[in-house]
Amino acid sequence: MHRAVPYLALLVVAILTGCGGGDGEGGAGTSEAGAAPSGSLSVSASDFAFEPADLTAEAGSVSIELVNDGDAPHAITVAGNGVDASSDMIDAGESTTLTVELEDGVYEIWCPIEGHRDLGMAGTLTVGAGGGAGAGTGTDGSETGESSDDSPRY
Repeated sequence: MHRAVPYLALLVVAILTGCGGGDGEGGAGTSEAGAAPSGSLSVSASDFAFEPADLTAEAGSVSIELVNDGDAPHAITVAGNGVDASSDMIDAGESTTLTVELEDGVYEIWCPIEGHRDLGMAGTLTVGAGGGAGAGTGTDGSETGESSDDSPRY
């Protein structure tokens, strides 16, 4: 049995080394605070608000992880500057990720489930140079049209 001890120790070291940190290129996991890769945002959906409601990101590919912390089903829509994209609808306790290509500017976000936007599930996503410290108000309001009120109803 004493002969097996060095081999077991070597096996343990090999396993621990293989499970180490890596180069950060792994999966799309964004659940750990502060550990999300650049271009990734996390939003909590409750009944009936987004937290945070006003987001900022750099231009390019932006992934928004939506976590449903409420009881009702929720989704997220990003619209403006020629973009109109919605995530899958998710039930309580589930999450989904919406990835969109975004240019500098201000985009509207809201929950496309019928009535949720009217109950307060709305906000803004300010991208790149369109941003600034006061995200959410946007002095060039013309970029965020409200013509997308005919969003999909779930």
